[in-house]
Amino acid sequence: MGKQTYLWLKSKLFKYIFWLIFFGILWIVYEAKRRNAYSCAKYTIVKPTNISGGFSSYMSLEYDVTYQNKKYSGSDGKGLSKSKAVGNPRFYLNRRYFVRFYCEDPNVSEILWDISVPDSLNNMPVNGWDKIPYGLGKLK
Repeated sequence: MGKQTYLWLKSKLFKYIFWLIFFGILWIVYEAKRRNAYSCAKYTIVKPTNISGGFSSYMSLEYDVTYQNKKYSGSDGKGLSKSKAVGNPRFYLNRRYFVRFYCEDPNVSEILWDISVPDSLNNMPVNGWDKIPYGLGKLK
């Protein structure tokens, strides 16, 4: 192997290793923040305010979360594409859903599609629950 080939290979290898380490560090920071956000989560019940999107695979429910007397907007459509009632938007607007939101940034929230909200559950704490009430989170 000639000296030029060796230097070329060494410089290319250095660049690849540099970018691999750089993106690895970014991924570690992202995961640490994500796990930290999950460590301070609250739960509440929302009723959707609107459905956005036109095609069933791109539809999402819009809703408002109130936390510490401030209103935050959220949207989630992950569960809509799995549902059999995709063709009927009123089905979603007339239901209530548990939502997990994050203490540090309540704009980051998600609907818990697998947990049904019983009709008898009407009183919610102003700042949400620390966990799904009455063991409902364990039922699926």
